[in-house]
Amino acid sequence: MKILVTLLLFLIMAVQPVAACKCLTTDFKTAYEQTEIITKGIVTNIGYKTYDELLTAQEFDKLTQYFKAEGMNLRVLNEKVFIQIELEISCTYKGTISSNKIKVYTSSFHGMCSYSNFELGKEFIVYLSRGPLTEHSDIAKTVYTTNRCMRTRPFEKEEDLLLCNAMYQ
Repeated sequence: MKILVTLLLFLIMAVQPVAACKCLTTDFKTAYEQTEIITKGIVTNIGYKTYDELLTAQEFDKLTQYFKAEGMNLRVLNEKVFIQIELEISCTYKGTISSNKIKVYTSSFHGMCSYSNFELGKEFIVYLSRGPLTEHSDIAKTVYTTNRCMRTRPFEKEEDLLLCNAMYQ
């Protein structure tokens, strides 16, 4: 699932009282083919962030103006709507990551397919997309994102073996 769709749903949820995440069951082969970056790392920090904490002042002003123009609830701009996970990367199975430490974002709303099972100090296999923090690519920098529909999970030897085999095919 692409980040733009996820964040669009997030914005819709900000103005509607009910939303639910519905993931299609994704087999390994499909998930591998559709995912830009797959990596393994240890969670070194978990925090909750607002738009204001993640965007520059200019980006935040643009987003605020967009929310106002669309009649959207401005309250969400000051809520902790993102979970920020810091990972120390030990292996990249697919794609390229330029650092051994990265920040990954997911929605803090369970109904928005948030992956909220990260645990400090634990190793995870993380399926990532790289995209804008908001649906408006001119408003925010590109970040790594994940959600529970993308096969992100605690490290499992079976998944590791599947990924290692896929790397060499």
